[in-house]
Amino acid sequence: MDYISVLQSGTSRKLIDSIVDDVFSTPENLSVIFELIFHDDIKIAWKAAWAIEKIVRKYPKLINSQQQDRIEILFLRTKHSGLQRILMSILYALPVQKKINVDILNTCFDIVSSDKYSIAVQSLALKILVNYCTIEKELIPELEAYLESMDEYILAPAMLSSKRFALKALSKSR
Repeated sequence: MDYISVLQSGTSRKLIDSIVDDVFSTPENLSVIFELIFHDDIKIAWKAAWAIEKIVRKYPKLINSQQQDRIEILFLRTKHSGLQRILMSILYALPVQKKINVDILNTCFDIVSSDKYSIAVQSLALKILVNYCTIEKELIPELEAYLESMDEYILAPAMLSSKRFALKALSKSR
């Protein structure tokens, strides 16, 4: 399958599903579609990342640690909000590595505390932080204190729900 031509042809879930099905039937094509998330054309990169997200949701172990490192670097560098959101969704779906990326940790804290990001992006950042706490238990009190200090009266209802979910998950992680 010529992925670039397919990704240039339009945007639809059916199109992305056809790429995902092709990768599942021919696993060596995973590396081809993976490399496209680094494409210069941001639309191709974003659509390729969407396909990778769908693949990772079904089979998170298909992405190796080097690929995960590259996704983390791209997440930290990209300025495209759509690509950033999809990369966060991929990172959330992947198993947390034993070594936590401090830059991602700090970026996620920044995202959660900033109203310049959408609620979906803030919620994903919070979920990533909670995942990090499963590896680094020392982070739990810091994240709990941070969340408890957030003014509930100014939080959007969806973010308030995410905050409650996070606090509940953190209390179970202890």
